[in-house]
Amino acid sequence: MKLKFLKLRFLKPKYKKILVLDNATFYRNKFSRKKDVCNTLHTRYEEFYFFILIKSIFLFLIDRKNLTILQIYIIEAIKWLNPKFVISFTDYDYFFFTLKNYFPKKKIIIFQGSYRSHITLNDQIKKLKRLNTLNKGKLKIDYFFIYGKTLKQYYQKLLKTNFKFCGSVRNNFIRKKSDKNKESLVIISHFTTHLDIYRIRYHKVIKTLKLIEKYCQLNNLKLVIFGRAKMKLQREEIEFYDSVFNKNYEYYPSLTQKFPDRESNHYSNAEKYTFFLNFTSTLGYELAAKGKRVAFIYGSLIQKQDKQLKFGYPQKIKRSGYFWTNTLKEKEIFRIIDFIRKVDEKKWKKLIKKNIRPILNFDPGNKRIKKIFKI
Repeated sequence: MKLKFLKLRFLKPKYKKILVLDNATFYRNKFSRKKDVCNTLHTRYEEFYFFILIKSIFLFLIDRKNLTILQIYIIEAIKWLNPKFVISFTDYDYFFFTLKNYFPKKKIIIFQGSYRSHITLNDQIKKLKRLNTLNKGKLKIDYFFIYGKTLKQYYQKLLKTNFKFCGSVRNNFIRKKSDKNKESLVIISHFTTHLDIYRIRYHKVIKTLKLIEKYCQLNNLKLVIFGRAKMKLQREEIEFYDSVFNKNYEYYPSLTQKFPDRESNHYSNAEKYTFFLNFTSTLGYELAAKGKRVAFIYGSLIQKQDKQLKFGYPQKIKRSGYFWTNTLKEKEIFRIIDFIRKVDEKKWKKLIKKNIRPILNFDPGNKRIKKIFKI
């Protein structure tokens, strides 16, 4: 157990019909502006209900049942708090998918937490298949809220559930409209200190960024960077872009608060701008789903040919299209940025409906979720 920052609670919280498992993913996915709609159960050793923890340790010692102390604690806490709905945005904690076996009368709801690349989707499918084998049949949950309808074909083979295509919960909040800046191009950063990027793909990243800078100079556009780095690495990210753009850009940090209260600033910052350029970030798909003009470049991240590493996965889409490309050629990069700046609104909406919404839907105000919870 990671007990360095452990907090203990001794009092039972006020009853709420919704219990959220894992605050680490819920803080950025709050689906309602109402503050008093749910309780949160910390599942990463940050906080425990003292008496439930003691009971869980005792149960673990007398009869383990192939469960960890934390898993027993989660089960006992659900019994104690007795919510109507048990939900989580941590769709990669596969224990949560088994909770219907312990609580058949409660509504168990899982939300997709982020965009699925071929690597993460294949890994999740493999682990769910293993769980189904142990379960001797399909795992059951009441609802699985996924980003878009394309993913249903993969999950319906593994889960017995009702699918809802809700898009990204945090992206669905209706923001206050503001003036749209059409004199800037926002790069959604994919900065990383991972050695593979710097050792193998560094020259491709630099080449791409320099071509984007050239386009902006030729078209009198200001460069804006939506940062990716966590707070402790923001200085390093800024220094990287300083070296590429000679400090001739505006930088927005993704985070200004430390965990667990952090929430990306980019959803509100994005309302100020019209044109964006994305590599592989979920944010790019989220903004495009709500109508923002987003161009996608995949080539700068490809270190070897991989047919599955492409825009719009797992849809079957051409490797280059109206507003996306997988090459680093100047002509192609200029073409897709030109397109998002010049295409008329009617055609853009049709393209988004065809190419983005099937993988990441948009539900303004999270109406589908609120209907289920009646809030």
